[in-house]
Amino acid sequence: MNAATLDAESIRALFEHGYVVVRAFFSDDDLAVVRGDFEAVRRASPASGAELSSELRFDDPRVRRVRDRLDALAQAVASSRGQRALLPFTIGNYIQASEVSYGLHCDYGILSPSANAFKLWIPLVKPDPMLDGMTFVPMNKLREREPALARKIAGRGAAAIKNDTEVVLVGASIERSTLGASIRDLCETPEVRVGDVVVFRAQDTFHRSQEPDPASAGARRERVAWAFPIRMAGEVIHRRELFRGKAKREFLGRSSVATVLACSWQHRRESITYEELGAFEEQIRARRPGALALYYGAYAVEPLLWRS
Repeated sequence: MNAATLDAESIRALFEHGYVVVRAFFSDDDLAVVRGDFEAVRRASPASGAELSSELRFDDPRVRRVRDRLDALAQAVASSRGQRALLPFTIGNYIQASEVSYGLHCDYGILSPSANAFKLWIPLVKPDPMLDGMTFVPMNKLREREPALARKIAGRGAAAIKNDTEVVLVGASIERSTLGASIRDLCETPEVRVGDVVVFRAQDTFHRSQEPDPASAGARRERVAWAFPIRMAGEVIHRRELFRGKAKREFLGRSSVATVLACSWQHRRESITYEELGAFEEQIRARRPGALALYYGAYAVEPLLWRS
């Protein structure tokens, strides 16, 4: 679709199929500041081979137009689910096609599973609309072919498919299974150009960076994409669930877990919302003594709280 935001039909497609492409959402001028930030981050990066994290904030006046348009898009999706969306404080990560290649996976619900979470993927440099994009296994196709797997990952993520048939699910323990047929024939790779925005359900839609075209093997690939998740303000993080299962600890950064724990201590209750967590993260960024004391205390005890 081509619009300033998402219409009702596109939102239905997002939750039915798992992804939708918003065509010509940004002009080249709109993305100039973000593209310039990527170049600065790349020059300052000590090494390649990973996603690059930006420190540019969404409240920076230079990205106001971009922020306002993305917020309108995010709110259109969230309001359809009775929620309010939260943009992250910093604008997210940059992914270079020549540096990062992931297999089919569903993102881990880092702090809690979500039935409504989604992610935005925005190409900044992409010479060929048919190459170096995103590949998806549509949710409706997965439900038809592998209904048990579709039910297991719904709203929770933490899954990967290796060698097209081997499924790995991460929860309280590692669960492995084998599909009856290759997942490859279910995959779709939409045409995407600079200026488009891909909106997708990262936790329950298998996705990966598009595989290189064999005909261009060895050629330098220039694609750069900007990506970040959207949180729902009212969704709840339960502290007791966070520490259930040591198998998932490798997916949860110690700092992220400590932040949740410290925020729950600040509010003196076991459960907090993403909005409360966002406010606490801002206190940490502002170096407020009370928040820092809670955070460092939580960071110290975090390794002791995991249950097998």
